[in-house]
This record gives sequence, C-alpha cells and structure tokens, in this order.
Amino acid sequence: MMEGEKQFPHKGTYKVLTPYSRMVFTWETPWSAADTEVELVLTPAEGGTEIVLTHIRFISEESLESHRGGWTGILGKLEALFA
Repeated sequence: MMEGEKQFPHKGTYKVLTPYSRMVFTWETPWSAADTEVELVLTPAEGGTEIVLTHIRFISEESLESHRGGWTGILGKLEALFA
C-alpha cells in the first residue's frame, strides 16, 4: 500500500535482485497495464550513488505523467534524506 493524501494499493514480484546494483520488479495496481515493470540501476558516483529508474508500460499518457511525478517526488525525498 502506498500512502500519501490517499491510499493506493500496489503489489508486485521481484524478478531480478542483484545486490548493490540492480532490481527489477513488476508493478501491479488497479490502474496499471498487466505487464508493467520497474527497473532500478544503482551505480557508484562521486559523493554517493546514481540511481536510474525506468518504469515501462503505461495505460495512458496521463498515467505516465502521474507516475513520473510520483517517482520524482520519492527520489527527491530519498536524496534529501541522505544529503
């Protein structure tokens, strides 16, 4: 369950877990396509870690933009936490 101003049910299955470098998982919500996936790639960078997040397959352009905003907010909070 993802919580914010509202609660959003989420679940998924980890498909790839490579310690300290890569994670791939399915992304299942009532508003997502059946085969949606998220990939996180972590790479050492000067002063920390670079995170590249790729989320594929959306049911609409509106859904893509909503997720882009959500992931950007989450990664921004993570960056601030470790700054």
